[in-house]
Amino acid sequence: MIGSVAPDYIEYILNSPIIQEIRKSSKAGGVIKHRTTTHIMIYWIALILFAWLIWDFRGIIFWFAIGGFTHVFTDALSPAGIPLTPFSTNRSSFFGGKIQTGVPAEYAIAIIYLVLCLFVAQSLNTQMGFVPFFYNWAEEYNKGLIDGYEWKLWRFKIL
Repeated sequence: MIGSVAPDYIEYILNSPIIQEIRKSSKAGGVIKHRTTTHIMIYWIALILFAWLIWDFRGIIFWFAIGGFTHVFTDALSPAGIPLTPFSTNRSSFFGGKIQTGVPAEYAIAIIYLVLCLFVAQSLNTQMGFVPFFYNWAEEYNKGLIDGYEWKLWRFKIL
């Protein structure tokens, strides 16, 4: 979840007054415009590949990068688009850039992402034998791991 908003909050941090003073002194200067430096798709793909193939600590970097990539990919569906590489002079929009923010199609894409995430979470649960997301509260109660009060409290909670 943190990675999915990372391109925007990294942009916010880089535009903070303290960082701006540092950037001015290093001649990098200037305010970073929205959907520019932090929204370059190849950066997020490179971070995913780095975490997957070279080094990662317990999957944190990989899943952070996946979240950032989904954010950038979704922004690429909008008419404003995103830069694909740091050398891109134009922004690219996928599928014609027909999806605007705040319209029902945006919510449909969010629901598709949610279903995909639930599918991945469920497949991870069945492969590892431990269910970190979808507890079976009745089974926990029958094993004596929780008491009746906890079972009644949590039995209708999905996550």
